[in-house]
Amino acid sequence: MANVLINENEGESHYSISIQTGMWRANGTSANVGLAIYGSEGNTEDITLTDPHAEKIFFSRGSINNFTLCLPESLGTLEKIRIWHDNTGSNPAWFLQQVVITDQQTEDVWYFFANQWLSLDKRGGSIDLKIKAAQEDELAAFKPLFYARTSRSLGEGHIWISVFAKPPHNPFTRCQRLTCCLCFLFSALVTNAMFYQFDETPSD
Repeated sequence: MANVLINENEGESHYSISIQTGMWRANGTSANVGLAIYGSEGNTEDITLTDPHAEKIFFSRGSINNFTLCLPESLGTLEKIRIWHDNTGSNPAWFLQQVVITDQQTEDVWYFFANQWLSLDKRGGSIDLKIKAAQEDELAAFKPLFYARTSRSLGEGHIWISVFAKPPHNPFTRCQRLTCCLCFLFSALVTNAMFYQFDETPSD
């Protein structure tokens, strides 16, 4: 998804914000999402992550939404973020996987792992979440990396599972994926039939 500019004309300090939604069914949200960033040298006001002129759905299942935030001054070393949604729409519950923020000037990157629901029902209990920036030992931890890579690999790359778990934004449709699956299956059946060793009936 293309970048959405926030506060386009308000400063020389630019940050890239990438927000990844869970891959599985009903992980996306119909609600409006907000974000605040806290750094060693300041913090942002509440930011609404949307584009009223864009004809697309934000934070759908399996999506990665990218934003560019322009600020008058640098926030320094990022320490934490606060992210939330307004619980509106027909499917407000949201499974947030992770947020990645990059300082375009220094190329410093901060990871904020969530891997949890923002929901008022039993899956989450809250629609407002504070996440600290991951430290070096957390970046090397097995669980967040395994979850992020495995869910995306299965949802987009696995020939059978992707028929059901395909992200909505992916142009490779379910019908095309199913056609590929059937072609592989029939090819395997034909190949097996070609090399099948039939028992010869002994002559009297």
